This record gives sequence, structure tokens and C-alpha cells, in this order.
Amino acid sequence: MESALLPEETGHSSCPGAANTGLPRPFSQLLRVYQPLTFRPLQPGDETFLYEVYASTREQEMALWASSPEEKAAFLRMQFEAQHAFYQKQFPNGDFFLVLSDGRPVGRLYLEDQGNEVLLIEVALLPKSRRLGLGRRLFEALFEVGTSRDCFMVGHVEWWNPAIYFFLRIGFQITGKSDTHYQIRWVPERLSPPA
Repeated sequence: MESALLPEETGHSSCPGAANTGLPRPFSQLLRVYQPLTFRPLQPGDETFLYEVYASTREQEMALWASSPEEKAAFLRMQFEAQHAFYQKQFPNGDFFLVLSDGRPVGRLYLEDQGNEVLLIEVALLPKSRRLGLGRRLFEALFEVGTSRDCFMVGHVEWWNPAIYFFLRIGFQITGKSDTHYQIRWVPERLSPPA
């Protein structure tokens, strides 16, 4: 697979209240360490790990298929490559990060600054890295970025995905529902309407 993981550094930053920090990308402050997590932009050579993360998000679905392991792997590889190409084309100003815990890759985080909102394109951790507090720590880092920029965070979660309960626990609200997804939104505390 040819590596086209990162778009050019563009230096855009359009969230209201975002200071001109001179950082090359709107989420460069994520490159700081949020112990035990660190975030780094995707690099050539990350494809194998990214595929592993993607395949792990489809494990339950694949368990229901009567296909051989080789057929499942071929299907997942094709789906991963299609998704990856779609994300790169659909979100040319996206920020694509590998999530590391104590220096080990544990997941992927894809975001896009869309003005006064940050779109969560994809957030996924490997199964062995779930339920250890890493997801909460990851979102604490994101909330710090969102708060500093006065940006909402929005995303979509499949309505059958149990992750919706995690999102609700950490402060997201459901703002709509399609045939397949919940639309979710997080609002910085200082922008929330009074209760």
C-alpha cells in the first residue's frame, strides 16, 4: 500500500478564540505528553498497526461470518484501505494521530477543525487497551484543546456501539439520530447554557 498518510502541514486554525500560537496544525498541542498518553502524527510504516486497530473494531461482526480466516482478512484489508483513502480525501485538513501509551501504540485518533467545531473522525483503541482509563485520559486531552479554543466537539457513533455510554458518561450529549448513528456533541463548560 502506498503511504499517503498525512496531508501537507497547513497551519490553519479557525476555532473562535484560538490564539495564533505559531504551531503548524490546530491540534499540535496534543503532541504534548498527557501521561501516560502521547500523540504523534501518522508516519509511513504505521499502516500495519492502523490495520490492526481497524480490524479490532470489526471483530464482533467478523465472528458472525462463516468465511475462512483468509477471506475475512482479505475483506478487512480491502475495507481498511478504502476507509483510509476515503478519510484522506474527505478530510484533507484533518489531523491524523497515532495514540501511544508509555511509548507503545494503542490506538488512532483522527480529527478535523471545522470552524467552531472539532469533528471526531475516528477514535479507536485496541481491545487490550480499553477499560484501563486511557480513553478517559485521551478525551481529557481533547477537552483541554476544545476548551482552550472555545470549540465544540462533534461526532457520530453507531447506535449499536456500546461506546455511546462512554461518550455520555464523559459529557457528550446525543443531538440527533440517523438510521445507523447517533450524532453526539460536547460543549466546553464556559459555553454551556446555565442549568
